[in-house]
This record gives sequence, structure tokens and C-alpha cells, in this order.
Amino acid sequence: GEPDPKGSWSSSRIPTQGTFYMIAFSIWNWETATHFWNEHTNPQTETLRETKKLLAGKERQAKELTAKLEQALEDRNTAENAYNVLADKYQDASRRAEEAEAEVIRLKAKLYDYIAKEEHTA
Repeated sequence: GEPDPKGSWSSSRIPTQGTFYMIAFSIWNWETATHFWNEHTNPQTETLRETKKLLAGKERQAKELTAKLEQALEDRNTAENAYNVLADKYQDASRRAEEAEAEVIRLKAKLYDYIAKEEHTA
């Protein structure tokens, strides 16, 4: 026989599908025969199955990406909070350094005044 695209083998005979369904619709009621045709022969059924598999894969990818996004947002929030803590510490340290520098300048001025007073009185 010759292979067909769906993987089964054909014997190169005249197609019997039409005859099969003529008999099937004569023997079975129309609902059963239609269901059988839809399940086994209808080309749209195969497309639907492939589409459902593709959709399931895309839904799985979407869930994975959503989980990654949520983790990334959580990591971002953690990093932002750590940054804010460090920024507050930096501002506090800068303020204390400026105050200490101002105190040093004030003490130098007092020392100068004291030395100048001593030299003036001596």
C-alpha cells in the first residue's frame, strides 16, 4: 500500500468512506452516525484537538509566566524596601556628618577666639 499523511496505510483502492457512511446512516440513527462521523472523520475535529493541545500549552506557559512575574514583583518590592532603608540611613548619616562638621567649625572658631584673646592679653 501507499502511506497516507495520517500514518495509516492505504491499498490504493477506491475510497469506501462514502459507502461506509451511507450504510452507517441507514443502520444507526442520525445522531449516533453524526457523532461517529464527528469523532472519527470530521477534519474540524482534528483541528479542534490540535487547537486544544496548543491552548493547553499556552495556558501552562501563561501560568508559569504569571508565577515568574509575581516572583519578580515580590523581589522588586523587597529590593525597593531595602533601598528605602539604605537611603534613610544615608540621609541620617549625611545629616550627622554635616552637624559634626558644623560643630568642628564652631569649636575651631572658639579656639581661635581663645588664642587671639590670650595673645591680646599677653
